[in-house]
Amino acid sequence: MIGRVTVFLAAALFASALAAQESPWANAPLPPPRPANLAPVDPVGDPPQPPPPRPAAADDAIAASDVIDEELASASARRRPEFDRNAALACEQALRAIGGRFDIVEPIGKDDAHCGAPRGLRLSEAAGVRLEPAIETRCPVALALAKWTRDVVKPMARLYLDDEPVAMMTVGDYDCRWTRGGQGSPSFSQHAFANAVDIGGVSFAGRAPVAIAPPPARAGRENLFQAAIRGGACVYFTTVLGPMTNAAHVDHFHFDMAERGGGFRMCQ
Repeated sequence: MIGRVTVFLAAALFASALAAQESPWANAPLPPPRPANLAPVDPVGDPPQPPPPRPAAADDAIAASDVIDEELASASARRRPEFDRNAALACEQALRAIGGRFDIVEPIGKDDAHCGAPRGLRLSEAAGVRLEPAIETRCPVALALAKWTRDVVKPMARLYLDDEPVAMMTVGDYDCRWTRGGQGSPSFSQHAFANAVDIGGVSFAGRAPVAIAPPPARAGRENLFQAAIRGGACVYFTTVLGPMTNAAHVDHFHFDMAERGGGFRMCQ
């Protein structure tokens, strides 16, 4: 009970702090326009250059597709969360105890060579709140989502919106995807390992849904609610991204359980 109260207060304080930070700038004066008769300003430094092309494989006997598969396998091994079957079973028991409804998916992504999870869930309800649509994910993500829903989303909805959440709009779950970074090496999203979920909004019993959006897009209690549930998510997930992070997350929250050295968490 003390833990839930702490999370509740932390989320409320986060939303209040955000509101306090926004208000002083609402009517801030703008600087005067740049005079038209000034000479153009020379750019500082050279524009960024694209990375050099990747060198060809040293061994001509190795096909390009085999080189890529080898790289992907290495990248997958670095990013893939560890799996312990006993821990998964204990997690599923804890999830049922707090109102998680799910079916077992074993495995997730069986046809994807470098992605997927040995054992996962198709989660349709978290702490009594429907997921629309249901998601395929690892149990630790599902359990974190259920705890966040119970301890943060529900009380913050009552506090700021005087209503009860009935559904969460999900916009991303398992997806075997990878990209090449600036140096050409592959990198996997946590979605590739069913270790992430994207939330696009919350629906309620007696009012219009609240879609995740940048704070300047609206004002008032909906903004405070969004700020509170975003802040509270940082207690349960190791990665929290959203509209204040970058353009790629302007209309949803990204939550995942990435494993990092020293227990590092990313809350943006």
